[in-house]
Amino acid sequence: MNVRKYMSWRTWTVLAFMAGCEPERAASGPELPPLAWHGERVSVGTDLVPEVCAGTLEFLDRRVAWMEAELELAPRAETLSVWMLSRDLAAEACSAFMFRGGCANGSRVYLRGDSFRSAVRHELVHARQFQEDGSDKPLFGEGLAQAIGGGSLTQGCLSTPECMAVDLELLLAKTRSQALDRDGYDAGGDLVYGMLKAFGPSEVLALFAETTRDTAPDVVRARYRERFGSKLDDDFLRWRRGPLDRFEPMHLGCDAPPAPDGGTPGAALLQARMDCRSPRVVNDFAAADDPPREGEGAQEGFIEWTFEVTPEHAGAFELRREVRGRLSISLCQPDDFAWRWVDVHAPWRTDSTLPPRQEGPLMLGLGLYTIRWHHPLDPAADLDVVLAPVCGVAEQDCPEGQVCTIWRRCEAQVEDPAPLGAACEQALDGPRACEVGARCVGGVCTAECDDPTTCPEGQGCARLRVCGQDCALLEDDCAEGFTCLASAEPKLAAAGRGQCVKAEEGVWLDACDPWLGGCAEGLSCETTRVSDLPEGAPCREAAGCCVPRCDPGAAEPGCPGVVPQCDRIEGGVAGVCRTAT
Repeated sequence: MNVRKYMSWRTWTVLAFMAGCEPERAASGPELPPLAWHGERVSVGTDLVPEVCAGTLEFLDRRVAWMEAELELAPRAETLSVWMLSRDLAAEACSAFMFRGGCANGSRVYLRGDSFRSAVRHELVHARQFQEDGSDKPLFGEGLAQAIGGGSLTQGCLSTPECMAVDLELLLAKTRSQALDRDGYDAGGDLVYGMLKAFGPSEVLALFAETTRDTAPDVVRARYRERFGSKLDDDFLRWRRGPLDRFEPMHLGCDAPPAPDGGTPGAALLQARMDCRSPRVVNDFAAADDPPREGEGAQEGFIEWTFEVTPEHAGAFELRREVRGRLSISLCQPDDFAWRWVDVHAPWRTDSTLPPRQEGPLMLGLGLYTIRWHHPLDPAADLDVVLAPVCGVAEQDCPEGQVCTIWRRCEAQVEDPAPLGAACEQALDGPRACEVGARCVGGVCTAECDDPTTCPEGQGCARLRVCGQDCALLEDDCAEGFTCLASAEPKLAAAGRGQCVKAEEGVWLDACDPWLGGCAEGLSCETTRVSDLPEGAPCREAAGCCVPRCDPGAAEPGCPGVVPQCDRIEGGVAGVCRTAT
């Protein structure tokens, strides 16, 4: 039985970043399994699975080919060697690096099974860079691997106060990768990404070739100024990224083939067979490396697709037909792209099982997603499902007696709905009281909106997908009886702008619906992050709570003690009180 020291996935992957990426040392170590499987750019050996699937080789080849294209490198005749190893053997192979999860040693990569998906891109960059005699200055080497190979662990330096405070002088002086810590990796990734975009790969790699781990910081600065005509310290600050900045899908690991058209607008067809001979099937080395009991781990595979949700289809989705195995969907996002950045914009899900376990529909917002199917390796196992919007607003294709709402949900409608602008009464969980294209908000049928459905001239679209006059969130300069809600446009919301929407009756900590609102003036319907709301709070078991807006830049943001944290709306100047710590 293997002796293991169990750690969380997060701990292992952070250790990989801190200690697994040093240049080649004297060849020594354990006896390794042979490199028995060969692709165009990689050769693979493993003690975890009896057969490396065709899709695993394609998965690795595709990443190396993309990396070469990104850095404008010609393909090499020599392949990269990749070993997927059991925990003890990986620890022994990487013992010189003080790392238990994986490492790159010259053009050879050693990875533990559960590090395959999180770290393989990063380590492949190191191995391929070694073939080009790349820089062993840790800030540049790790920065390059993080910039284009960070995968699911990619995040911007502006995401944490610790990274924002790192000293470039100290980072340039580091001579070992593990001394950079996670913040140094993120800062280096932002710097190198900016350099590649501004100066091009050949110039950047030429600078790297001029530096060694022992090159003094002032010498690095002088060479940088001579080659690029700008100051390294200025560019270091200028190119730092935050969680709302654009990250290339490939840099985030979202590089699977797109899902085929599902036959209806906005739908995806997911068809596959879990046959190891298929170029789509990738070994699940994590499952093989984590046996539930003494003996071999599970022999499983996975298949991935990318799926883009466009503005005209963002809303409720459903899965049609039965799933065999495990199917999931996740938004392509930086590692730090936490719930607080999206819940203020709309009630979207950033990840979910398919079908979802949570109550209610699967709400998918605008963006690129990865869909992943897991199943034991079996040529007879197949998947044949469609992921599609519940309905179309333009098509109005719901069953008789129902309408397709602006959220792409089918809901019942009264027999004689009120027209736009008319008075209305909306019963809780009752049929819709207004005509198609309008919603009863505060007793008035109000125009609905989204990206394709615009508001009347002089009005904007609030995040609840209803129209209203423009307003300032921190001033709440709406007419009496109206409340200022954040704009559906992220840039406007970040600037503290919103729309005046008819206020409703919900008071502090009343239950509300994040899709429909329901709160009084000065309050916003939010999904709170509080472990223990006061006894008797109406929203303890509800989807949303009525909570106040706040000023995150003020010494006293104005949040009550139950939810003292003022979360910035879209990372901007205004906020909402909804987090306990």
